[in-house]
Amino acid sequence: MRSAYQNMRHFWIHESKKDVKAKFPELGENNIIIAGIEFSMEDHNKKEKNIFFASSTLGDTSMYFENNSPSGIGGLIAGDDAMVKEASKNLLDAASKAASLMVVSDELPSADLFKTTFFAVSKHTLYTKQLTNEEGLDKENPFHPFFKAANKMLTALRVADAKAKEAQSKELK
Repeated sequence: MRSAYQNMRHFWIHESKKDVKAKFPELGENNIIIAGIEFSMEDHNKKEKNIFFASSTLGDTSMYFENNSPSGIGGLIAGDDAMVKEASKNLLDAASKAASLMVVSDELPSADLFKTTFFAVSKHTLYTKQLTNEEGLDKENPFHPFFKAANKMLTALRVADAKAKEAQSKELK
């Protein structure tokens, strides 16, 4: 994992919740304020790359991914997009319902190749759970709603990114 990627991951999991000015609304019995996923996959060169996204109850949403650029990281911030806001709300709701079934962790474990690590953060606790895609797709699995919400978030982020690129292209003309 490249350091720029690790820094953003650490910020979302550990630093953002320390902001005393931020008045995070808390969700569910575990008081969740941040939720997201991380997964790992191979790029076209068969090198493992990580992808991470998180949403907070303040309405912020960011996605980061390892790439082959000099910094080793790419990403996008899309909290103002209506589709992302709705997906964020659903993701946080699903995470707050699943948190009691997750493992309390000190650190977000590295995502195993072809698995997804789900996380939910309160002001004092990090909850994590790693699943295979097959487990997440199983409608009987209690993490299925979180898995489904994460997939909708990925779609919303892709749509928001495409809209932003299109708007930027029009500005350049």
